[in-house]
Parts: sequence; C-alpha cells; structure tokens
Amino acid sequence: MPKLQPALLILIVLGSFGLRVWGITFGLPFAYHPDEQQYILPGLGVVSGNFEPIAYYNPTLYPYFIGLVYTLTYLGLRLFGAFPDFFDLNSGWSQSMQPWITGLIFLARYLTVAVGVLTTVVVYQLGRRAYSRPTGLAAAIIFGLAFLPAREAHFAVSDAPTALGVAVTLYLTLNIVRRGHWSDYVGVGVALGLSAATKYTAALLIVPVGVAHLVSRRYTTWPQRLLQGWRGVLTGLAAVVSYLLVSPYTLLAWSEFWADFSENLQSAKEGFQGLNLDPAGGAIFYLKGLVWGFGWPLLGLFLIAIVFLLWRHKRVDLVLLSLPLFGFWYMQRQEMYFVRWLMPFLPPLAVISAETLHAAARKVGQVSDLSGASQRLALLRPAALTIILALLLTLPSTYMTLQADHVFSQLDTRTEALQWMQANVPPGSSVAAEVLSPPWGPPLAMPGLDIGPYQFVPVPDGGVAEVDPQQYRDWGVQYIVASSFHYARQLRDQAHQAKLASHLQTLDQEAELVAIFQPYATGYTGFFYHDQVYGPANDVLYRRQPGPEIRIYRLR
Repeated sequence: MPKLQPALLILIVLGSFGLRVWGITFGLPFAYHPDEQQYILPGLGVVSGNFEPIAYYNPTLYPYFIGLVYTLTYLGLRLFGAFPDFFDLNSGWSQSMQPWITGLIFLARYLTVAVGVLTTVVVYQLGRRAYSRPTGLAAAIIFGLAFLPAREAHFAVSDAPTALGVAVTLYLTLNIVRRGHWSDYVGVGVALGLSAATKYTAALLIVPVGVAHLVSRRYTTWPQRLLQGWRGVLTGLAAVVSYLLVSPYTLLAWSEFWADFSENLQSAKEGFQGLNLDPAGGAIFYLKGLVWGFGWPLLGLFLIAIVFLLWRHKRVDLVLLSLPLFGFWYMQRQEMYFVRWLMPFLPPLAVISAETLHAAARKVGQVSDLSGASQRLALLRPAALTIILALLLTLPSTYMTLQADHVFSQLDTRTEALQWMQANVPPGSSVAAEVLSPPWGPPLAMPGLDIGPYQFVPVPDGGVAEVDPQQYRDWGVQYIVASSFHYARQLRDQAHQAKLASHLQTLDQEAELVAIFQPYATGYTGFFYHDQVYGPANDVLYRRQPGPEIRIYRLR
C-alpha cells in the first residue's frame, strides 16, 4: 500500500481537476455569476496600473492575483505581437472585444480551478502531517471529489481560494503545536493575514491559532503559556502587516472601505434585502447545505468525527476541530447566509473526518485475528480500508458533481431567452426586465455589447412583480421578462409577499405568456436557495440547464 499511495494521490488530484474544469465555460460570453465582475474588473484595472477596488465587500488579494496573471498574459501577447489592431482594454465590453473578454473570464475561472486543485494537495499534506498518509489521502478524496468544493472552484471569486489559505495556515499552525518557536508564530501570522485578505471570514483562523498556543508541547504549565503570550502578539502583527500589504486600500480609502464593510455587518445582522433565506434559521440552513453539498453519508461522518475527536481530544484534534465548530456557530448566528460561505471550514472538516475513518479502520485491524506472516498485511489493511471507505462515502457527492458539470456545460436559460428575444421581439419594443433576466443587467447588458435594439425599462430590485401590470401599460411597456431568481424568493414580510403574488397572478391572467424557458427536466418544487443564483445547488439533480426559469409576457 505505501508504494501505491503516490499513484493514488495523483489519481485523486486528476479527478479533482476534472471535476473542477468541466463546465467552467458556462454562460460565456456572458458572466452570469453576480460577483465575478467584482474580481475580473479590478483585475483588468491592475493591467493599466489601477489598483483601486470597485467595492470593498470583499478584500483585494484575489483580484490582484487575477490582475497579476492578466498582466503577465498581456505582456507576453504584446511581446509576440498577438493583438489585433482593434484591441483596446479601454473599449471594455464592445462587440469586437467580446472574444478577448470571454478569454479573460475563462482565464480567471481557470485560475480558480488551479487553486481548487492545489487546495486538494494541501489538504492531503495537512492530513498527512497532522495524522498519517492514509488520513491525508482520505481527506483529499473528501475535499477533492465532493460537490460543494468542486462547485465553488468553477467561479472567478474568492470562496475556493479562501479554502487554500485556510489549509496552508492550519498546516503552518501545526508548527506551533509541535515546536512553538517565535518564527512559527510569525509564519502563521503571515498566512493568516493573506487568508483574511482573500475573504474576511478567514480571520476566524485566529481561533485555531489561539488553541494551538494553549496546547503547544513547548509549554508545560499555564503560567508559561500566559508569559509566552507575546508570541501570539507576533502572530497578530504579522497578520495585520501581511493583510495591509495586499489590501492597502483598507487604509488608503478608509471611509469607502468602512462603508462597504459596515454594510456587510449590517446585512449579517438584519438579513439581505428582506429575504427569508430559510425559515428554519441559520443552523438548519447550513446543515441542509452540507446535505446537498456533500451528501448524507459524509454529513453523518462529519458529525461522528466531531464527537469522536472531542472525546479523544488530542492536541491536533482540538486545533483542527476549533475552526469548523466556531465557524459554524458564528455563521448560524447571522441573518444572512449562503452555503458557499462554509468553504473556509471545509479543509479541517475533511481532515478530521478522514482521521475518524482511519481510526475506525485501525480498530478493525486490531481486532482481526492475524498472526505470523499475516501480521504485515494487518498493517496495510487500515490504510486500504480508510481509502475505500472515503471513496464509498464520497461517491454520492461525486455523482452530484458530475451532474452539475454536465448542467454547467449546457446552454444557460438566460442565453436561450436572449436568443429567442432577438429572433422574435421586434426592434424598438419596450421591454421591462429584471437584473438577473435577459436582456437587462450585469450578466448580459455589458456596455457596448449588442443585445438587441430595445427600449429598456428597468424594474425595482424586488423584480417585475413589484409593479402592478397596469403601471407597465401606462409606461408603454410591451414585453415583460420575469426570472425565478426573483419570483421564487421568499420574503420576511408576508404582506409584501402576498402583494407580489397578486401582481404575478394578474400578470398571468391579463398578459400573454409568449415564451417560457425551463431549466428543470422535471418539475422542481423544492425550497429556493439563494445559492442557486450562483449555480446549480440543492436542485442539481433536477436540472438540465443552468439558469433560472424565465417567462416572457406580451402585454395585451
């Protein structure tokens, strides 16, 4: 078995790559992920020497990294004279530049794929260093082949890169447990700061770092731990410095940063745009998210692993447990939640689950009645059994990943609806459409991109149902485009929800439904997770296409 382990790791990494790279062209030439522009546009700014973010809802390390790759690519193509005469980044999303812009989106997504695959390798190293090679391999299987980590690696946003930063930081944190040299604290601080500069929630890494200090082998008494607290201060200083080096506009544009960051805090406290993201609350929401993100078998393993490692409570157990436990408690207390926000907590969760499998496999080996020449085989059995169990428990989630990749590779309903409109809606028609519907909004209406000669009437953030159909007639609107990404959402205000339902019912009765674009192979009646806006989520097994259900009405 030891001789096979490198080959197994290569196979796991290749599988991880395949599950992440298949489907990354979804939606192109349009960027349907609502947040990708927050990373791609600043990345383009770096090419021209503009490092100022367009917003501060997320930190800047990943946009800068995308910008670095864009700059190197630009310089390389410029060196070899590969650009046509019309090439001009300042022309933005013009029709002539569209193939190049499509390439830029693809390149940014490919970077996330590479980061996701690298994270699988680091998760293996984390499990190997914390426990054993079989644990590392099983952890790589769980993280590399499961649905949620693979899904998030399809997008040019910071969720998947944050998991890499967390895995690296935890790997370095093991040095504090085993040695506790001052340089270990500094190294961990640098990694922590860079992780927080990728996504703010990675700052929660301070919890396992603190636990590592408390359980470090270097200290034998509590007074020693308290007196050596200055080493923790080194970690904090290194984290702040490394964060500011790659997110300098936190200070340079403090008022703008604090305005956006405060809005994040306010949304966490009060919720997002009045949406009822889950009536059951954050704890149940995230547990259900782990069900569709990993499958029932792995969720069961996660829960068993938490109980088992708390009972065993080795030093490393406590360090790795602290982040997912504290992170889950912190996330479920908020009023705004997305399953993708669990990404920072998945590397340690994969490792502790893999160690639980290996511990169970070792126990099976111990009770086996083997002796003599068979004794050597007994040492190999736990490793093989651990890997087999990890594969079996991950298999349902891998199937969901394959289904999602197939869906991603199909024509998006928004593109399909836009093509229908261009063929069937007369030029000059007045069209009311939502932000997440064609032909309006960031996903499709890129400045300069030819989407059809229509007169656009934007609607409120809540969707077309916010306006009475008679009002549309008074405005001279001829066509209304509605998306399930709006009308399927649940609101906290039930009176407002009833009003929207009434407007939709009136629209169905008084307008002509001229086209409907259905992404589901069979009728889907499950709860609408806002994560669906970003890609196939809990509904993946029902889907045949990405995108929302789109209804196009003609007013009579």
